Amino acid sequence: MRDSERSSWIGYLSGVVGILALTLLLRGFLFYGEFPREINTTTVAITYLLIVLIVSSKTGLGPGLVTSIVSGFCLSFFFLRPAYSLKIIDGESWLALFAFLATAVITGQFASAARTRAREAERRNEEVWNLYQLSQSIILTVEPERLVSSIAQEIHKIFGGSYCAVFRREENGRWNCLSEAGIPCDDVSAALLLTAVENVYQSGESSSLTFSAQKVATLQTLRHGSESLGVIVFIADNLKRELMEAIAGRVAMGLERARALQEASRAEALKQSDQLKSAVLASVSHDLRTPLTSIRASVDSLLNTEFACDTDELHQIIREETDRLSRLIENLLEMARIEAGQLRISKQWVAIKEICDNVLDRCAAELRDHHIDVKREATLHSVNVDARLLAEALAHLVENAAKYSPADSKIELTGRVEDNTLIMSIKDDGPGIKPEELGHVFDKFYRGSQRQDHRVDGTGMGLAIAKGIVEAHGGRIWVQSEPGSGATFIFSLPVECREEVVSKAADATVLV
Repeated sequence: MRDSERSSWIGYLSGVVGILALTLLLRGFLFYGEFPREINTTTVAITYLLIVLIVSSKTGLGPGLVTSIVSGFCLSFFFLRPAYSLKIIDGESWLALFAFLATAVITGQFASAARTRAREAERRNEEVWNLYQLSQSIILTVEPERLVSSIAQEIHKIFGGSYCAVFRREENGRWNCLSEAGIPCDDVSAALLLTAVENVYQSGESSSLTFSAQKVATLQTLRHGSESLGVIVFIADNLKRELMEAIAGRVAMGLERARALQEASRAEALKQSDQLKSAVLASVSHDLRTPLTSIRASVDSLLNTEFACDTDELHQIIREETDRLSRLIENLLEMARIEAGQLRISKQWVAIKEICDNVLDRCAAELRDHHIDVKREATLHSVNVDARLLAEALAHLVENAAKYSPADSKIELTGRVEDNTLIMSIKDDGPGIKPEELGHVFDKFYRGSQRQDHRVDGTGMGLAIAKGIVEAHGGRIWVQSEPGSGATFIFSLPVECREEVVSKAADATVLV
């Protein structure tokens, strides 16, 4: 039995029982002499009307009418002369009875109408609140894919119902279910549902599909302006057409917003791609042209036999510039692997000292005019990392410090292990980094404003590669700096480590 039917029967029963109970109470008081033998019928009628008013306002018009009839019978039988008889002997009693019945019926109708208006207002307030929640959910979701895939779940959660689905027609004519929540009836096939969806889409009007005696699906076209975006299917009890149209309007707004977000994201991606291409061309073309020019000039000098030249020096120039080109190409390939997520970590046990020595040998040319202070602990730690990639990341940081530090300045390289975490830092005596640039130093192809003041060459890939390598190890990298006080680049990553005590000093200073 439905709740509304149960409430209606309770209303009928409560009205009849209330009138009978009041009648017995009044007759009992008359019998025992608590009231005068002839009680005023107006008092009884007003008391009955109070019960009619309560029943009508609480349970509806039907129970109120039945309560009015029962109260009229009790008034006539028990209180109008002659008592305990339905026979009315005088006109005044007939007038009182008809006046009471008319008043009871009218009072019940007014009370029931007020109850109906109050319930309708509550229902509309609930619908407005639910629509507001749906609109808020659509507006606050900024990811297009999540917005589309979760819209049926939001409708199902807010409005209830047993099933909700949003369909969109693809360019090939097939229907794609963008979002679905709940379970449809077992006695309906997917083909039947899609056929109904196609019919509603073609007609542009709402329709109903009866699954069973208890479940009826409402189908509504999703329209944004004059464009049909799809069809929504919703199974819920007592779903009015106006509410379904309002829900469909919000869903259409959500689909259109998702499309606008996708277009905006695509436009932003194209814009960033163009900026990236420009940055790559500007950086790489300069770094390619400079070593190629030096190599070309050195080769021309070697081939020119008319002038005497220092062949060893030219060979050295060719070698250094060739190494420079090789590193540029390696950086480009490494950045491509990082961007594609194809960076492979091959861990092995290696001493921290060995990594530092490898980096100093690799960066010997860049560090020839600097003092290197290498600090390490008295305990020689071996860590399980990818030694090649870690040395490459550290080399990029050391090269960056050397580029921005003046000649004869000190670069401090520190390595230690704390609680199975490898922490390494590179501190320089350069010009430092401006506060507004700290959040961009690890961006691809980003080069700070200090490069123009100090005429520093580079592509802006080194720090980005170092960040990618550190994050591939599960670590993090950051920088601490103040303008005019140098910069300290620090990275930490979780490692497995083992210790071997050696008889070396805790700090060692190496002059390169």
